[in-house]
Amino acid sequence: MAMSFAIAHGLTWSALGDLAKLVNSIAGMEVLPRSEYMFRKLWSAQKEDVVRYWYRCEQCGDG
Repeated sequence: MAMSFAIAHGLTWSALGDLAKLVNSIAGMEVLPRSEYMFRKLWSAQKEDVVRYWYRCEQCGDG
């Protein structure tokens, strides 16, 4: 959910790290990775389930 928020709002990696710190602070435990490396690792493992590409014919609009 945090990655979806970051992408939708064009957050930088720095902003995403700060968001993770905020969420972890509110939760009282580490629920999101704190480092860019761990976020990238998590994202690369799950992006196929999150990102979907849809192709449509430019002429007729059929998929």
